[in-house]
Amino acid sequence: MYAYQLRALCRTCGVKIDENDINLATQLFEESNQSFISLIENITDIWIEYDNNLPELICESCKAVLDKITEWSERCVNTHTKLQEAKQNLIKNSVDKILPFEETESVDFKEFVDVDDNLQYEEETPEPQSSQVKVKKKNARKKYPKHLKKTWICEQCGGEFKCSTYLKLHLLRHTGKKEVECDICQAKYYTQNEMLRHRILHTDARPYSCKYCDKTFRGCSSRAVHERIHTNERPFACSYCEKRFTSTSTRRSHELVHTDKRQYHCQTCDQWFLRSAHLEMHQRSKQHKKKSQNAID
Repeated sequence: MYAYQLRALCRTCGVKIDENDINLATQLFEESNQSFISLIENITDIWIEYDNNLPELICESCKAVLDKITEWSERCVNTHTKLQEAKQNLIKNSVDKILPFEETESVDFKEFVDVDDNLQYEEETPEPQSSQVKVKKKNARKKYPKHLKKTWICEQCGGEFKCSTYLKLHLLRHTGKKEVECDICQAKYYTQNEMLRHRILHTDARPYSCKYCDKTFRGCSSRAVHERIHTNERPFACSYCEKRFTSTSTRRSHELVHTDKRQYHCQTCDQWFLRSAHLEMHQRSKQHKKKSQNAID
């Protein structure tokens, strides 16, 4: 197959895009469509970048699927936000009542998600005859196939993973061997995808865009932390109190208040500080400057 034949295909599904449908196709690598690249990467863990020999269009069907997934994702976030607000109101007002939600049109996900229709159900216990001992009715419950509940456990640390691929990636970290090297700064990483995400730092590209505002980011993790400002999600709980935080770094910084671990040391004054910012502030003080001058003299 020639390069021009490859470029006539859809980048995501591989279907040939007819010349009559070119106008309906989407240019994947235009700046306004960077969010689609981020979405595809998050769903598939595949790194997609521009290549002269590869397709740069996605067909109308794939674009519709991505739009529908984006719509569903936004609806999930909106619902989560409303549930959190309702929960806070319940706690504040001690009222056993949830605020009403706006009715939204349901989305048929069977168009792009494989749904297992072969779910088994336990039958209800039949009504006993008058001559038989009465037996309590059992509520019908869904009985899911065992493979849906399967998880993969790391034997070294006990970590639990939803699929074998994630477990294999995790096991690389136990080896400590980083064999994928950045060709610009020679930093090493466990996987090719990790290295490619790092490589963005050497460019001005900001391919990760916020779902709720116009801000863009170089990495998906920094975008995730930022988006929690919009959703008010705080998944990281302090180990010592009830406070919660949007990132592990802010939680660690807060926990220093509880542990009183002073890691930052001023050798001149022999004083210890909780945070680097506190040490820098101290080093700008008159007291420190005076002692530093006396030490030189």
